[in-house]
Amino acid sequence: MLDVVLNQTNHNNYEFEFPSEAVRVARQVFDYFESEKWGKVAEAEVGDSAGESTSEDTLLSPTKRKRQSIPASSTAGAEGKLVRAAPRNHPIYGTNGIMHDILRPDNPVSYKLAIPKNLRPSYNNFGHNGLTVGQWWPLQVCLIRDGAHGSSQGGIYGTQDMGAMSIIVSGAFKHLDEDRGHVLFYSGSNSHSNRDPRNPNITKATESMRKSHRLHKDIRLFRSSGSGWGGAPVCGLRYDGLYRITNESTKLNAHGGAYIRFRLERQGNQDPIDRSRPNAQERKEYELVKHGY
Repeated sequence: MLDVVLNQTNHNNYEFEFPSEAVRVARQVFDYFESEKWGKVAEAEVGDSAGESTSEDTLLSPTKRKRQSIPASSTAGAEGKLVRAAPRNHPIYGTNGIMHDILRPDNPVSYKLAIPKNLRPSYNNFGHNGLTVGQWWPLQVCLIRDGAHGSSQGGIYGTQDMGAMSIIVSGAFKHLDEDRGHVLFYSGSNSHSNRDPRNPNITKATESMRKSHRLHKDIRLFRSSGSGWGGAPVCGLRYDGLYRITNESTKLNAHGGAYIRFRLERQGNQDPIDRSRPNAQERKEYELVKHGY
C-alpha cells in the first residue's frame, strides 16, 4: 500500500493521486521500515528506561516476563514468524478497541506496538500530557502507545537530566512501598536486592526520582490492581493524576540493605481519583484481551 501512496507502483498504467499529508505520512513510515530492513528479525535487545526496563516497544506477557525482546520495527513474532495485524473491526484489537495498534502473536510471548515511535504521542513530557484522570488501560504496553509512560516493564520512567515523568504502582514490593491513595511511599528501583546497610543502590531510575524531587516536578501516577490500596483498579492500569515527591529517606530492606524511599502526595486542582474505573464494560473487555484475534 505504501508503494501506491508514494507512486512507486503503476497499476494498469494509472498513477494514483493522494493528498499531500497522506504522502508525507506514508514517506515517514516507508523510510522508517526501509531503514529497519522491512521486517528483518533483529537480535533480541535489552533496553533501558531509567535503567530498569526492557525495550520500550515490547511488553512480555504476564506468564513469561523474560528480559529480552524484539524491537517493534520488526514484524516478526517470538519465533521469527510474521505477525498479522488484527482486523480493523475487531472489538478488542481493531481500530476502536482497547488494544488498537498492538500486535499479538498466535502463541504470544509478547505484545508489540504496530506503529513506529515517531508516529506515536511522546511520553517525554511532564504533567497530564493529554491524559484524563481515570483513564484506563488493560496492559502496560498501551501506556507507551498513548504517550503515558515510557517503559514497557519498569515502574519508573524518566531521565537523570530531566527527572521522573511517570511511575506505576504495582504492589510488586509491598514490603517496601505503601499506597494510601493520596499519599504514597515508593521505593527506588532494585531496592529489594541490596545487602549493603550503608550504601543504597542508586540506579538511573532512582536518580530520575531525585531529580524530580529537587525540581518540584509533578509525576504522572498509574495504579494497577496490586497496589495494595482499597481504591485501586480491579484490573489493568488506571491514571490517578499528578503526584509530587515531598520527602526522601533511607530505609533498610529485609536483607538489612539500605534503600531510598520517596514520599509522594497527590496534587490539588485536578479531578478526584475515579474509583469507578474500570467499569463493567472495560472489565469484560479486559478478559477478552488474552484471547487475541
